[in-house]
Amino acid sequence: MLKLSSKEVVIFAPLYRRIPADGWGGVEKIVVERARSLRRLGFRVQLVANSTDDSLADSVVSPDAIFSYPGGKARLLASLATGKWTRYISIFTSLKREIWEAPILSDASAIDPFNNFILTKEMESDRVLFYLHGNYYFIYPNWRRLFLVPDMIFRPSWKLNLGALNLRMNELLIRKGIRSHYMPNGTDFPDRGQIIQNPEEFLLFVGTINPLKAPHLAIRLARKIGLPLKIIGKITDASYFRNMVKPFLNNVTEYLGEVDRRTLTETMRRCRALLFTSTWDEPQGIVIIEAQSYGVPVLALNLPVYSGIYEMIDNYQTGLIGTFDDLCAKSVEIFNIKRDSIYIRSRSKWSWESVLKNHHMDVIEKMAENMPTHSS
Repeated sequence: MLKLSSKEVVIFAPLYRRIPADGWGGVEKIVVERARSLRRLGFRVQLVANSTDDSLADSVVSPDAIFSYPGGKARLLASLATGKWTRYISIFTSLKREIWEAPILSDASAIDPFNNFILTKEMESDRVLFYLHGNYYFIYPNWRRLFLVPDMIFRPSWKLNLGALNLRMNELLIRKGIRSHYMPNGTDFPDRGQIIQNPEEFLLFVGTINPLKAPHLAIRLARKIGLPLKIIGKITDASYFRNMVKPFLNNVTEYLGEVDRRTLTETMRRCRALLFTSTWDEPQGIVIIEAQSYGVPVLALNLPVYSGIYEMIDNYQTGLIGTFDDLCAKSVEIFNIKRDSIYIRSRSKWSWESVLKNHHMDVIEKMAENMPTHSS
């Protein structure tokens, strides 16, 4: 067993996201918390990110030429057509001279050809582990065909070393012959004194406002349960918001917008329960365990097949997964779960210390075994 005091790791954040985020920013939050938690466990951490905050890690590398991720499908296609994305190649090439000879943990989306394919090509594949935040490429044939050419060139399905965020996804990847490890993310747990034992009578939805996250289903569910709903999140599909959410806003269903972290935390602590209605194969909805970290139960629809909800929610212990009818019939029972119990149970499974020790350490140490030790 390698001594933790001699361990080093590089965390590679998505370059098109600012680290840390001003508001919610789930991936940004994970990057910051993982770096901080690894350092507490004795690792020396280098963060490669679009950031100017030197306090986030022992060393922060921010490439000068950051790829500006274009908003909207038309602008994205235009960017691809004009070859603007090729700036990534020079970024990765220059980074090879700057980052340590240590395991690289990348938070790139699995459908991001820029990070996945180029990083796999530029670095030794055994040195890089990708956290699987997007499942499209490996599950849906149309997405696989879209990336057929880079797949043929770089053979990512052969080379990628993946950290699957839930067990179902991990089992699927292994069946497909893809190297995968179960490596979920955790969350920072606040002091137990921040739990509100007598919450207010409203439900909460937190997530981007689009059809996949499906806040319209949360609106329907809250109405059936008979409690007011507050919605927090960034609008990423204006048409969907205009047609499926805005017509139902009133003094009972309220859209708070994209709030800052403090407002989000305070609203989450005070709510009766969090509603999780995502309709896509959400690898790991961090908002679920963040709610549980405040003792808040979670009601989740059982729609996705490869979703992480099935291991993140313990039925009748930290929340409930079910149909509309199930969630409505059992909602009062779930509301009455002791909040201290939710906090304790969730912390034992999903605190960063537990997650890193139980699921990450062995993989990172195996990646580091054949690498030269960096002298401090």
